Amino acid sequence: MKNKCPYSHDGKCDIWVDYEVLRYAQDESNELLHSNWSEIVYLLDRVRTLEKYIVSIGGKVPPEE
Repeated sequence: MKNKCPYSHDGKCDIWVDYEVLRYAQDESNELLHSNWSEIVYLLDRVRTLEKYIVSIGGKVPPEE
C-alpha cells in the first residue's frame, strides 16, 4: 500500500491514514485482549483453589447457574 496519493494536491492519502489508524487500534486491542485473558485465567485458578479449599474443610460449593 502506498502512503502517497497522486490525486491529492498535498500528496496525502486518506486511505493510508485510515489504514494506519486502524492498524494502531488493532495493535492496542490485541494487547488489551492478552492482558484481559491473563487476568481471567489467573482469577479462574483462584476460584478453583478456593473451591478445593471449601470442599476440603467440609463445605459445599454452590452449583453453577
